Amino acid sequence: MEGETVELKSDVEANNVGGELNITFSKSPTEDGVKPFQVDTSDDYCGLKKEDLLKYAKDPYWVRLRIILLVLFSILWIAMLVSAIVIIVLTPKCPPRPHQEWWETAVIYQVPVEAFHDSNGDKVGDLKGLTEKLDYIKHTLKADAIAMSPIYKYGLEPTNFNYSIPSPPLGTLNDFIHLVNSARKKDLKIVLDFDFVKLNEDLKSPENKKLDDMLWNWLKLKIDGIKIINENGISNEQINHWKQLFENFTNQDTQTTQKHPKVLMEYKAGRSTNELTSLKTSTNFVPVNEALLSMKIDCKAKCVSDLVHKWLSDIGPTSKISNWMFGGSKNGRIASRMVDRHAEINGDGMLNAANLLLMTLPGSAFVYYGDEIGMKDSALNELNVNPMHWDDSSSMEGNSTKDSNSTDQNVEMYFMLQYQSAHGSGMSHLKVFQKYVFLRKEPSLKWGTLHASILKNVYFYLRKAEGHSNLLVAINFGPGPSAVNLRSGKMADKIPAVNAIIATSTYNFEGKRIDLFADGTEIDLGVPILLHAGEGIVLKWDDPKSWF
Repeated sequence: MEGETVELKSDVEANNVGGELNITFSKSPTEDGVKPFQVDTSDDYCGLKKEDLLKYAKDPYWVRLRIILLVLFSILWIAMLVSAIVIIVLTPKCPPRPHQEWWETAVIYQVPVEAFHDSNGDKVGDLKGLTEKLDYIKHTLKADAIAMSPIYKYGLEPTNFNYSIPSPPLGTLNDFIHLVNSARKKDLKIVLDFDFVKLNEDLKSPENKKLDDMLWNWLKLKIDGIKIINENGISNEQINHWKQLFENFTNQDTQTTQKHPKVLMEYKAGRSTNELTSLKTSTNFVPVNEALLSMKIDCKAKCVSDLVHKWLSDIGPTSKISNWMFGGSKNGRIASRMVDRHAEINGDGMLNAANLLLMTLPGSAFVYYGDEIGMKDSALNELNVNPMHWDDSSSMEGNSTKDSNSTDQNVEMYFMLQYQSAHGSGMSHLKVFQKYVFLRKEPSLKWGTLHASILKNVYFYLRKAEGHSNLLVAINFGPGPSAVNLRSGKMADKIPAVNAIIATSTYNFEGKRIDLFADGTEIDLGVPILLHAGEGIVLKWDDPKSWF
């Protein structure tokens, strides 16, 4: 209030007189160097009044200025909008990524449970042993699925078979459920084999529902697929009936099956071209391809090409059921079949070439247990199987967690030491196999087209998915070296002269080949390239344009 004095500090006074605030220091103007001052709070300017604003609002100069600014802003906004549209239209679209079910591109590891890993020291592999090795299958091999050999209870006569429970030496139904749940946590699919050997004739009929109930019950245990081993005359009518059974199961619980789709597979020797042609539009049914199971050391590039392209021709170039396998219990291991003492290289080296082919062809890849480490056929034990080599033992005694403290790393260490001893190199079969599986992440290998050619004994092919990197695979399946110009023929202008190597099957039998074909090495394709027997290379370059 006017005339009121406010005490600020012991030596300061403030007076409000006539609208003026005076602050006075009680000390002398010279005491402590303090000088009196005044704060002028008079406010004669109050800004533009409403009348003034209205006057300027109607002033022609300001009207024109506002219009000009509005026009400029509109032009700028439209220009930005047009620029955004042009960028969207002219920028290359994201490459198409087709929907694929898991079985269309999976690495499927084939395991006879009784031969894989023994958990209790009884010299028989079992379900618990397989569960203990899921990390090896998923993280070391990077496999996507496990195809388990038949595990059901069996006897010498059909009446002694029980397709609904595991055979006691392999474990219990609870052991199987634990295996499936553990595998699902690791994103591993489980496919269960059924070999209906000595099947009663009445059970082969679609009218008999016993097998239907059995398959349905196994599906309810959260397995991801069933593979029928059809070697005893199960009719196409029965197979079609089971296809419908899978469809009914899917329709009953669509929420679960959309997240974990089921597949029905069938292995049938000698399948005709007409049968394959009728199956090529199947979605959740996969006929297992046996074409490469007949491949032996005398199968050169022309032979390999014929086997590959007959299958692709039968199922169609855009089929979703393509798959490949080299090894099996009845056909022997690829490392044993590809042996020729008179050739430059034996089955050890050709194994890498075969696995390179297996992992770079379109479709899924079945890997027979042990092929990733170069196991060979050997005398079968009392279980009629070759035990998995977790160490330097070839019996189930070395396969038991009670008899051995081996870990997944022991597999690699054992075979690396074995390899180094023979060849003086650290590139084990397992290391090479892992590189091939890693390659399968390439979009061009997942869904790209295939264009192949043959030069001498070298089979080579281009894989390409629109908008993604090109891959060129070249493998020498001959008994000796071949020098070939990969830029010849119709592919001459499709392959650049200089390419970077991203993988090789070199087995280093001379001690120098691995360095020559090391990852990242640029190779001049303007001149012929020398590939020894069993050698293969994978080249990669970026070129989003189509070839043909």
